Amino acid sequence: VLADLAVGTTGALERDLSLVTDGTSPILLQVVGWLAGLAVVLLPVVIGTDLLLRRRPLQLVEALAAAGVGALLVVALRNLILDGHLGSVLGALTRPMSEGRTNPLDAVAVALVAMLTVADIVGRRWVSPVAVVVIGSSALTTFVSGQSTSLAVFVSLLLGWLVGLGFRYGIGAVSTRPPGSEIAAALAVAGVRLTRLELVELNDAAERHYAATTTDGELVVRVMDRDTFGFASGRRLLRMLRLRGASTRAPALNLRAELEHRTLMALTLADAEVLAPRVVAVTEVGPFSACIAYVVPRGRSLLEVGEAVTDDELTSVWRLLGTLRGRRVAHRGLGPDIVMLPEAGPAVDYRPLDVGAVGAVGAVGSSGAVGAGSVARPVAGLRRSGGGDIAAADLALRIDAAQLLVSVALVAGARRAVTTALAELDDDVVSGALPLLQPIVFTTVTRSALREHKDLLGQLRDEITRLRPQAEAAEEVQLRRVTARGVVTVAGLGVAGYFILTQLAKVDVAQ
Repeated sequence: VLADLAVGTTGALERDLSLVTDGTSPILLQVVGWLAGLAVVLLPVVIGTDLLLRRRPLQLVEALAAAGVGALLVVALRNLILDGHLGSVLGALTRPMSEGRTNPLDAVAVALVAMLTVADIVGRRWVSPVAVVVIGSSALTTFVSGQSTSLAVFVSLLLGWLVGLGFRYGIGAVSTRPPGSEIAAALAVAGVRLTRLELVELNDAAERHYAATTTDGELVVRVMDRDTFGFASGRRLLRMLRLRGASTRAPALNLRAELEHRTLMALTLADAEVLAPRVVAVTEVGPFSACIAYVVPRGRSLLEVGEAVTDDELTSVWRLLGTLRGRRVAHRGLGPDIVMLPEAGPAVDYRPLDVGAVGAVGAVGSSGAVGAGSVARPVAGLRRSGGGDIAAADLALRIDAAQLLVSVALVAGARRAVTTALAELDDDVVSGALPLLQPIVFTTVTRSALREHKDLLGQLRDEITRLRPQAEAAEEVQLRRVTARGVVTVAGLGVAGYFILTQLAKVDVAQ
C-alpha cells in the first residue's frame, strides 16, 4: 500500500541516495560493508553473552528461535514475491537488475531484529545503542550496494519486529519488575531494618506501592521500574503535547532522572519544614528498577474530613500553600486526596534521610519544631511529595493555587474557600488563580469529584470577583496547544488555500 501510494516518493528517495553515494570510493564502500558484516556476525554473540550473564538462558533460546523463524519466513515470502504470486508487491519491493531483480526482503535484517526484540535489549546501557548502530549500518550498506530497495529494507525491519513481537506475545515476555525479595534485600543494604514487606496496590501511575514494617516503625515504599516509568512518562509526554509551556512538566529522560527528581522534591519539602513524606532510603533494585522508602505522616485527607473541616484547619491549608510559594515549589498535585490534616498527638520527626529516627517523637510544620506535649496550631501537610517543580515558573505556582482552591471548595464550599484564602494569602495569589480554574489542570481525583459539583467552578469565579472585582479583568490563560477552534481553522485554511492555489495555477502571471 505504501509503495502504491508513494511510488514517486520512494523512487525519488532512492535517486537522491544514489547521487549521494555515487562519488564514494568503491574501496571505502567495501570496507564499510565488510565492517558491517563483521558486526552483524558478532552482535548475536554479544546478545547471547549478555543474556547468559543475566541468567536468562531460556530467553536466549527463544531469541534464537525467533531469528530462525524470521529467516525461514523470508525464504518463503521471497519465493512467493519473485514468482509473482503477491501481485504488485514484486514491483513495490524490487527493481530490475542485469541479472534478475533485487532482493524483496533482507533475511539478515529480519532475523537480527526478531532476535533483538525477543532479547528485549531496550534500556541496556551499552547493548541497545550498539545494536541500533549495527542494524542501521547493515541496512544502509545493503541499500547502497544495490542489493535491496529502500522500501525493501524498511519492510524487512518491520517484518523482523513483527516476528519478535509475535514470539513475545505467544511465549510471554520476561518481566523487568523485581520480586519483593530483591526489593527487601536492596532496602536492607541501604540501612533499613526491615522485618516485613507487603505489596499493597498499584496506584494510578502504575507504580507498585509496598507497606514496610521496620524495627523503628512503618514505611511506605514506592517502586519504579522500566515498564511503569515508561507508562508515566508517556502520559506526561501526551500532556506536554496538549498543554503549553509551564502548565505541565516534561517527562524524565530515564529512570535515574525521575528517581533523583522525586528525591529532590521530598528533601526540598523537608527543608521547608512541610509535613510531607520523608525520604529514609533511595536505592536501585537491579538494572531496571529503583525504590524510595518514605515515612508518611498520619492524618486524614481533605476528602476524608469533608464538611467537618474547621476554619483554623483551612487557614493551615493556605499557610501550606504560602510556604510552597515562598520556596518557589510547585507540587502539581494538590488534590483533595493529597492535602491532609495530621492526627492529633505526637508525630514523627520529618528531618530528611535519618533512617534511625523513624519512630522519633515531634512534629515539624511551617512554624518550626513542636514538642510532644505542646499545643500547636493545626498544620496541614501532604500525603505525597509529588513530582512537581523546584524554582517553579509563575504559571505553575498559579496552577497550584487554582488546584487548592478547588480542593478546599469541594469540602467547604466556594464561599469559605475564597474567604479563608483571602484572609491568609495576598489578593494577587487568589486573583491570579481565577483564569486557571480549568478542569484540564486538575488531578484525576479532582476532576472526578467535580462531576458531582458541576457548578463549583462557576461559584468560585463568582466569589472571587464579588470579593475582588479587579480580578475579573484578568486575561484568560490559554493552556491547550490544540483546540477544536484551532483544528477547524487550520482545516478551513487548508481547503481555502488548495482552491486558491489551483485557481492561481491557471493564471498567466506575466500577462
